[in-house]
Amino acid sequence: MSLKSFDKFCESLILTEPGSEKIIYDERQKIMQMKLGVETLIIFGAAAVLNCLVMDLFYQYAESYTMPIVIFMMLCAYYYNFRCAAKDCLIGINGAKALKYSSVSSIFVGIGLSAQFILRERDSYLPIADGQLSDDLLFSIAAVLGLGYGITMLILVGHIEKKKNGQSE
Repeated sequence: MSLKSFDKFCESLILTEPGSEKIIYDERQKIMQMKLGVETLIIFGAAAVLNCLVMDLFYQYAESYTMPIVIFMMLCAYYYNFRCAAKDCLIGINGAKALKYSSVSSIFVGIGLSAQFILRERDSYLPIADGQLSDDLLFSIAAVLGLGYGITMLILVGHIEKKKNGQSE
């Protein structure tokens, strides 16, 4: 059995496993994703530390420390996926079925969290409380960012798949 046929055999074992929707990346994609992941984590860590410093030492602009960090997390997720798409390491060798599922689930979570604020009483929603951004406002922003994340991921995956299909023909 040659090395190439052994690779095909192993790939078929992995992909034909029931319920397996694993994404398979080549080595270049794995290395690039690792570099971009570390870069994104550094940016997120710096933003979180800067947020805490500003809120401790200068001005507490939000009710809690957590909600701005959640928004930074969503923005870093956007950054990571756009950078992966630009470096051609967002979609693996076997397609983007798992990415589509996660994008759709992100859309449903964003819709559910956004509906919480659409259906609530208007009197209880205060965007600014005591000179600070309220957690309600920041949470609704994070929910909309989550919804937008799912939509942009579907658009990115569709665009990349269309580009790959155009190159293979």
